[in-house]
Amino acid sequence: MWALINRDELVTGLALRMIARDLKRITMTWPATEQYLVKIRKAQSKSHLLEIDFGRVNTLLREDLRAHRDRINARYKKLFRPLCAWLVQNFDRLSISGEQWLIMYELQGKGFIKTLAQKLDPQAMWCLPGQAVPDSESVLIRNIIHNETLLKDRRQRALPFWFVDTGYTNFLTGKKTWHRLVANNLHMIPDLSRPWPADRLRLLPSMPRPWRVNQGAILVVENSEHHYQQQGTTLEAWRTFVLQKLKPQTDRLIVFRSKELDRKTRDDLYEHLCASDYYCVITDASAAAIEAVWAGIPIITLGQHISRPVARTSLANINDLYRGPIGDWLCALTYSQWTLAEMQSGLAVKMIRRYHA
Repeated sequence: MWALINRDELVTGLALRMIARDLKRITMTWPATEQYLVKIRKAQSKSHLLEIDFGRVNTLLREDLRAHRDRINARYKKLFRPLCAWLVQNFDRLSISGEQWLIMYELQGKGFIKTLAQKLDPQAMWCLPGQAVPDSESVLIRNIIHNETLLKDRRQRALPFWFVDTGYTNFLTGKKTWHRLVANNLHMIPDLSRPWPADRLRLLPSMPRPWRVNQGAILVVENSEHHYQQQGTTLEAWRTFVLQKLKPQTDRLIVFRSKELDRKTRDDLYEHLCASDYYCVITDASAAAIEAVWAGIPIITLGQHISRPVARTSLANINDLYRGPIGDWLCALTYSQWTLAEMQSGLAVKMIRRYHA
């Protein structure tokens, strides 16, 4: 098995080395301790006695060490992400060979993809973007962006791969707690004909609202252009397809919502859905479908996605939406996303092979 190391991960080792040089220039100072010692010397010059409270000195030394550590941490946080971003943007301009990149990656020690790959296959090897991988061997791929061509080729020719990306219910907390690991596709569709344990339901901070029967507009949530490239089409062509299929069947207002990539500027979709009266939400393969289910709004999912078991999967069903049970699906959902610790410990791999084989 091979693990594809994205540029974001490759530059980490170089960034850490560069920052380490900068951090070494931060001079260690002892202001609190020195202030106390100055006070002691003044007292000694008057009394001719040297009285030192070593407990106090120990406390002040610790205080100065904490301050020094805080300065280092602040400097690190200021530099690390911008430096990594700059290295990625200028990756092709760096005079570093592929072999040198992989050596630096090895020297980084443990990392997310490295640890996960070794849980999937203890003999896993590393490869760089663009490097050929034998068709018969699986490859671990993280994220769609910059991996569009490889993913499309592997899917079209039914070649083995593992795909890692964000999980499904992070919107409930606003934290990237959950990740998904999928064999030979971008999303898994759980088989609800088999029993799913309910023990992981306790990990969800809230349960979905009951299905609502609203009479408002139809909300169509778009994916990124990268997604449609994977399907061999474009966002514009998909929009046209949706409109052509819906307009003969309904006179409801159809609202398209684009995917704003900048999380800092886009509004919260889940809050928006909870406050809305949308009749339904249509997606191709988007976490927006999960957010709609949690808001109690029926969904139509057109592509391969974990939401399909509780969705209609054709626009022909726009007037016959699913509002049935979701309990088994919720159990399956919790066995389809994993914390970082569960991914690195091997629990995710073990459970995926058991329940999604």
